[in-house]
Amino acid sequence: AALLLDKKYASKVGGYADMTTRVWYAALATGQDPNNIKDMDTIWAKVRETRDLAKKFWSSGAELMDLLSKGEIVVTDAWSGRVAALQDQGHPIGYLDPAGSYAWMEDMLILKGSPMAECEELINFMLDPATSIAVAEGQSYPP
Repeated sequence: AALLLDKKYASKVGGYADMTTRVWYAALATGQDPNNIKDMDTIWAKVRETRDLAKKFWSSGAELMDLLSKGEIVVTDAWSGRVAALQDQGHPIGYLDPAGSYAWMEDMLILKGSPMAECEELINFMLDPATSIAVAEGQSYPP
């Protein structure tokens, strides 16, 4: 998160245009627990600082890839699969994932007792090792 606040990248910084993400990074940058924020004034000040350095906050993976591929932004939080796709296309883009960094997870769930056989079939299909591997290889995201 510190790289996103480095003034030498002013007007070349990007970021995911999701307020939850922006607040999360601001909490980390100010030494606060993102799940137990104590000082919102400090958080908003850090969000404004990030905004002032940013060229663009992107709202889709396609927009992220466009900004990076054209060199409009050179530092951003990013989705690893989109970065991998750009690397596969030959763009000289690196990906920094320092030890102790956080990961983004998404889940599919069904509430216990819900009568949703089709949903259970979908989740079982997605959890099948062959499907998980095919999705991971196709999207450059880990299963």
